[in-house]
Amino acid sequence: DHAAVRAALDDGACPDRLLPGGLPVLHAAVERGDADLLQLLIRYDAELSDTDNSGASALDTAYRTHFVQGIRILSDAGAPFCQIGSDPRYLPEDVAVNNYQTRINAVLMHAVHKGTAEDVKHALALGADANAIENAQGRARYSALHLAIARCDAGKVNALLDAGADVHAVSGRGETSLDMLWWAGAKDLLGPAWQDVYKILDARGARTLFSRRPEE
Repeated sequence: DHAAVRAALDDGACPDRLLPGGLPVLHAAVERGDADLLQLLIRYDAELSDTDNSGASALDTAYRTHFVQGIRILSDAGAPFCQIGSDPRYLPEDVAVNNYQTRINAVLMHAVHKGTAEDVKHALALGADANAIENAQGRARYSALHLAIARCDAGKVNALLDAGADVHAVSGRGETSLDMLWWAGAKDLLGPAWQDVYKILDARGARTLFSRRPEE
């Protein structure tokens, strides 16, 4: 009931009120896909930088829900990102929604390279593809799982597998997940962390093409 919301705001209701569960009103308008309500709240100076319990801004939420009109409204109002890339107002409109997947996959890859297992889980929870492929010139199209395996990081490997990463996927050079394990650095090779990752992959039915199993 937009008229009732407007009347409440005219009477001094706070446009930044948190709903039960901690969701800001602006985020609720985005979740509903209600562009008119969103514009109304912005006209009454709703705080554009407020975040929900997961740390997402309204603009982050608009991307997550593929609310294209909301993305444009919030961008024009100067709403910030808190979790996802740069301002979408400079992007062609026809890629505004698809761009979210590209960005969140990049966040996942960054987490695999330099973050923690929790960072990987957070990116996956925000919609990153567990089978995302590294987009780096000169690299052999390694998946997020391949990269986590090469780092002997059991936490990241488990997070990706639990999110649906394909243990049988091969790299652009034909390497399987178990082959990637032999890319571990000298300090990790055949060590405790290496063995942990091997056991995880072996339990999931991983196989080798270019290398042997450690017991061999």
